[in-house]
Amino acid sequence: QALYRLLDPSSPVELPPAGSISLSPSDNRELDKLVAALGRNKSTWRRALLLHEWLLAIGHTPDDRLCTSLIRVCSQHGQYATAIAMYDWMTGQKGEGGAGMRATVFTYTAAMRAALVGNMADKAYTIWNEAEADPNCEPDCRLATTYIEVAARNGDTDKALKMYYKMRNAHRDSKLAPTVHAFTAAMRAASEGGRWEAALSIWDDMQRAGCKP
Repeated sequence: QALYRLLDPSSPVELPPAGSISLSPSDNRELDKLVAALGRNKSTWRRALLLHEWLLAIGHTPDDRLCTSLIRVCSQHGQYATAIAMYDWMTGQKGEGGAGMRATVFTYTAAMRAALVGNMADKAYTIWNEAEADPNCEPDCRLATTYIEVAARNGDTDKALKMYYKMRNAHRDSKLAPTVHAFTAAMRAASEGGRWEAALSIWDDMQRAGCKP
């Protein structure tokens, strides 16, 4: 009840002192829902960060899903540097002040999107490289589409189209197979890079794939 009161903007933030409440790793799923709910309200989203700091203070360890939600919440409210700092803390080595958690494809995507919208292209590329080097991460369409958007924003048309062709040539049932969002991002990258013929070719690819615009 003390934690759910955070959802009420009129209620003051009064988190229980350490030792007065017991949380287990299984509670992270419910905490994740609470963070997401806090993030949907402009009056309460900062409380998600306070909740995170409180969890660390009482010795509770958030999981990758909870941290990914925090990255999304920060990004949704324009705090891109904070979102990236959360990602760096989450994936950093324990001996170096990090949490030593394993990121998922959802984490990499959320962090890359924060870097994209925050105009941090170099960081976005770094996150992509970390995702590619992670043996437990299989890049999917959404992550690859974000890469295309990053490349287009940075004027790297060749990189954007190379990723698109990789997606286009993937098996139809592959997680990397392009969706309408991927085709759109690739067409935009091609057109903004002066490759109008490639943009029209991507449109044809979308039609052949049976993807409705």
